[in-house]
Amino acid sequence: MGLDMVELVLAIEDEFDIYIRDGEWENLSTPNDIARYIDQHSQITKENILKRVIEISSEQLNIPISKIDSNSRYLEDLCVK
Repeated sequence: MGLDMVELVLAIEDEFDIYIRDGEWENLSTPNDIARYIDQHSQITKENILKRVIEISSEQLNIPISKIDSNSRYLEDLCVK
């Protein structure tokens, strides 16, 4: 996992007060995957989770929100290393 992804993971964990284990993170390749994971591990509604995950992704990866949708793949579509 590259530095950008590590920073993204840390920002998401901090925002939602959760911990995503390394083995689990490797299976979360889209904002939608992350939102689903958080939905299963928190009390926040899924719509709010997905919106915030996309905002955090945009901030951390320096990519405009308009370029990120719920099924954008971090490695393939957003070129995160």
